[in-house]
Amino acid sequence: MRPPLGNKKPVLIAVGLLMLAFILLRCSPANADEAVFDVGLTYTSGFNGGTAFTYTERLADKWDIGLKVVSEQTFGGVTVRNNGGVFAQRIVKTPDRFWRIAPDEIGIGFAYFIGTSRLIGCHGAFELSVRWDITDRVPLTYRHNSNGSICDRNRGQDILSIGLRFGRD
Repeated sequence: MRPPLGNKKPVLIAVGLLMLAFILLRCSPANADEAVFDVGLTYTSGFNGGTAFTYTERLADKWDIGLKVVSEQTFGGVTVRNNGGVFAQRIVKTPDRFWRIAPDEIGIGFAYFIGTSRLIGCHGAFELSVRWDITDRVPLTYRHNSNGSICDRNRGQDILSIGLRFGRD
């Protein structure tokens, strides 16, 4: 059984930095409204054996900025290496839901990935997300990253994750 992040040294360092950022940002007097740490599964046309870790800070109740680390995964019989990056999104809260399946909020923005692959063909990508609040502290988030056909390869990277929200009281 292979380790969840392929045991690649740069990715393990990135995860360590992600954890350090989490601890430092939570202890700082910064003006963030909340923070969310997510872990989830990666998929492209079905689950492809990867995992993802995401750390997000909410600013001014309108913007999300964050870091993500995506593990090694398999797509179309080819192994796609570990990747990671940063993102920024404008968040729009949805009105009172008529149906329980409607998301609590929708996000649109941009991401920058460290590496390129068969899933993300260039470093820049669009970041789309929808989030449902299961409880006050536990969100379920779907994220889609795509380069919008700017580059040749554009399968996209999807992440379905569950998180833990830390708010400022």
